[in-house]
Amino acid sequence: MPTRDCNFTVDALKTSPIRVNSERMIRCYHNLEHRTPLIFARIGLFLLALLFSDSNGQAVTLIDYESDWKLWRGRKTPSRPDYSAWTKPNHDDSEWEIVPTPVFFGEKVTGGTELEDMKSRYNSFFLRHKFYIHDPATITSMTLRAKVDDGFVAYINGIEVARHNVETEKPKYISAASKAASEPLRFLNHALKTPNDFLVDGENTIAVIVLNQRRTSPDALFDARLSAVSVENIPPKVASVEPPAGLTSNLSQIRVIFTEPVYGIDAKDLLINGTPAESVEGRGQMWLFEINDLPQGKVTLSWSNDHGIVDQAQTPNSFRENARGNRWTYTHADNNPPYVKRTNPPAGLTVKSLDTIEVEFSMNVAGVDASDLLINNKSAQSMTRISESRYHFSIGESLETDVNISWAPKTDITGTNPFKKAFLPLGWFYRVAPNAPPPPRIVISEIMYHPIEEPEFDKRGKPVLDLSEDVHEFIELHNFSRETVTLDNWRISGGIDYAFPDGTQVESGGYLIVAKNPARLAAIKEYRLTGVMVLGPYEGVLSNNGERVTIENDGGNAEDTVRYSTQFPWPMGADSIGAGPKWTGIDPMKHQYLGMSLERINFSLPGSDPANWVASPLEKNATPGRPNHIARKRSMPAPIVTSVRAVDRNGDTLISKLDVTTIEAQFSSNETLANVTLEYFYDNLEKEGETLAKREMKLKDEVWTHTLPKKPDRTLVRYRILADLGQGLQQISPRSSDPYQWHSYFVMPKFSDTRKYFELLIPRKGTSQLSKNAAANPRSGYRPAKNIKPRGPWNDTVHGILVYNGEVRDVYARWNGSFFRRNSGRNSWKVRLPRYNQFDGQSDLLFMDKDNVTVAGHTLYRELGLPTSHTEWVDVAINKRKMRRLMVEDHNDRLLEKYHEDQ
Repeated sequence: MPTRDCNFTVDALKTSPIRVNSERMIRCYHNLEHRTPLIFARIGLFLLALLFSDSNGQAVTLIDYESDWKLWRGRKTPSRPDYSAWTKPNHDDSEWEIVPTPVFFGEKVTGGTELEDMKSRYNSFFLRHKFYIHDPATITSMTLRAKVDDGFVAYINGIEVARHNVETEKPKYISAASKAASEPLRFLNHALKTPNDFLVDGENTIAVIVLNQRRTSPDALFDARLSAVSVENIPPKVASVEPPAGLTSNLSQIRVIFTEPVYGIDAKDLLINGTPAESVEGRGQMWLFEINDLPQGKVTLSWSNDHGIVDQAQTPNSFRENARGNRWTYTHADNNPPYVKRTNPPAGLTVKSLDTIEVEFSMNVAGVDASDLLINNKSAQSMTRISESRYHFSIGESLETDVNISWAPKTDITGTNPFKKAFLPLGWFYRVAPNAPPPPRIVISEIMYHPIEEPEFDKRGKPVLDLSEDVHEFIELHNFSRETVTLDNWRISGGIDYAFPDGTQVESGGYLIVAKNPARLAAIKEYRLTGVMVLGPYEGVLSNNGERVTIENDGGNAEDTVRYSTQFPWPMGADSIGAGPKWTGIDPMKHQYLGMSLERINFSLPGSDPANWVASPLEKNATPGRPNHIARKRSMPAPIVTSVRAVDRNGDTLISKLDVTTIEAQFSSNETLANVTLEYFYDNLEKEGETLAKREMKLKDEVWTHTLPKKPDRTLVRYRILADLGQGLQQISPRSSDPYQWHSYFVMPKFSDTRKYFELLIPRKGTSQLSKNAAANPRSGYRPAKNIKPRGPWNDTVHGILVYNGEVRDVYARWNGSFFRRNSGRNSWKVRLPRYNQFDGQSDLLFMDKDNVTVAGHTLYRELGLPTSHTEWVDVAINKRKMRRLMVEDHNDRLLEKYHEDQ
């Protein structure tokens, strides 16, 4: 039974019909035990009397408080020429925002959505929400419980059902509430009469217009809960499921849609081959179950006999778990083409000799023949089937050189599962050397060096976790050998230090996790670490600026070493997505404590080669204790771009309008590359939808090049490198996981080199937005009241570009200044830089209209040994207007860390 707050009062109980269930009454009774004896006695006796009397029915929540609604800000009408169309279910609200309630401004509210732009600009906002009703004839009553400042009118399916503080018969976006709301605001119940007149079977839409008494009102707010009571005796059933029963390749989630709204659902109610689901979320008719990884084959879905699932009837009807249609089955199969999962000897290894190769496919396959496998373009001598997925090939001659393994142009190899996909032929290589060292037994297979860890605070304003160091980082070790390895006297060294406990063992093919905080890591349900060995904590932290990590065996020798980096050509997304949400468009809170890890592709090849690592897919999470995502796609690294730049005819990266520009790209390997292509466009910051162009690049002296024509000063060019790796043209650089999707160059105008020179370009739309942001607070010269703080978009930034020495940085900037002196005329700016491309280690730059007095002040502090900013006179062209500005180091944690390092 879902827990509900006991938010009613004694007076309310006297005057209002109450519909609660007995379990909730008893829970509320216990929750009130800490109150005074008199209140406890009065409410307790009332609840007990109600408990043993006839119930009027049970109200079921259709839309709860703090739910996501569609929002339209009342700057203009949401529909025309039919001004009431927005109230109807078929209105197109695809352009409306999706926001959580309460929706407000000027109120002390936790959570919800603040309308920072509403005050003095518009007087209304509109909300829409869909809900489901099964058989409206069974609904006996409905209640909209709402808190509003100042007034509202609510409609269901275009018919008015409730209003408060609004006298206008058909209010529009320019209408006003009839009076101001009474303070303090309270939730009020609005009984919706004759529900059968406005409800339909299935999907319904409630639409609400919220009005202020006047545009200059200091606040506004709306939040509501919609509930209903029904009387019927038909139990709920499963109406449909996603994916539908039958053949499927993805069963990480199952969406169950019931014939009517239900509640009392728990994850353990749904059984997958007899095992409860991992988690569940949803409301009403639709519920989404998360499930653990499943083996291939038949999967049966059923329900627990002791579930608590009931409908919203006055006398709730229980879901019948064994009724026809409430159970279903899947055939779970991999719809990817079969690929080489593992080889012996391992791919990429340097071996002493090579006369046989064992190949294990990712699934059972058929049609394998000795002629399919090519060793230096010659067919294998013979083939023996070990199992339907494992095959043993004999080479027939001793090889003493580099050996390339490939597949015949046409093979009959196909998967034997229901999808019957054709084999994906990817090759690999060996090096044969009589004196080859033994291969490593334990390798570093995955590194999470910078998880997403956003500050969170409890209701008292205290941090939920100490995040001064990364808490959820880890490294994963993999036993690459064919035998169990005991780690007595083994250790991890480098940026972190850890000695393995005696008796620690890793089975052949097994994994072991070493975590900064084992308990915190094990608590992340997405990692599913039950039964996985998680050791730690270790000393130190994995650096967010690059690090060397070494596994030392019991002889003190390096078993495996990785030196990773956060910069190109390494996968930059592994650095906590690589940049903030302004640059990536990703909400980090949706991935709190998770993120992208570094996944190793091949365990035989060097661990410090960036081509041998990819970032784990953000939506699929890291894989501690399990095979990497990339292991399911390829066994050898694909070519990556290791160097890319734009140069003039002299090889200089400072491009002028007098020069053509050549794009140069070097790959980690030119083998398996085809159709290397430059994709580019000329970026006009004032427009969108520029034309993309593609040009084939040519290979000369191991460098791929293409030359672009001369362009005028301040031309911004965006470009990236594409290539065909065997499955069609795809983006190679930047990597798809990087926080940016285009490289850039800029045609620099002439400038004096006596001081550092910057170009800052902000589009007109951005400067207009900054004017609006500044207007959200008192104008210059205003003396704010004590303790007043900036609110709304005061410190919001807008997109622009900053260019220094030809290097382009995408930045977010705003005017700099206090309450008294922030305006466009000063041309004083604060510029925020992405984490992947900072300036001399600084994440923020200040270009200020200060004078030598400011310089002298900072110099005095520095001479006294006090922490202070570095200052430097520079030249800045701000939207083409050149001026001298004082570049001042921002007062942030970097400044203090640098100061304390010097002490």
